[in-house]
Amino acid sequence: GSGRSAVDDEALKQTLLKELTQNLSVQEWLTGLLCDINNQSTNADRTMDRSCVFKWAAANMDGDFKYRIFYDDARAEEYSDLDPKVPNDDSKYEPFFSPIVLVEMLVKAGMLQPKL
Repeated sequence: GSGRSAVDDEALKQTLLKELTQNLSVQEWLTGLLCDINNQSTNADRTMDRSCVFKWAAANMDGDFKYRIFYDDARAEEYSDLDPKVPNDDSKYEPFFSPIVLVEMLVKAGMLQPKL
């Protein structure tokens, strides 16, 4: 074996998570994710596959939430802080997140905890 126990691996994981969470601004993380998902370039080098995002939302979010991952001008105020604020014509049928939708999905995925 490697000589390392599962306990050591768990301790390392906890140490890394603690370090990351102390040094990673949630705002920066959310901004990075939004930039990645809402990137309008057709050949963007993405961290997240947009079709996987839709499949995950369809499988894990309630009701018609999966349609909220697309731009909706009825919710234009949700996108007001973004750049771009609307998808271009080539991307109008691709996921385009508002910060609210992203946060709801991350909470559901257990990747973000609301402050109480």
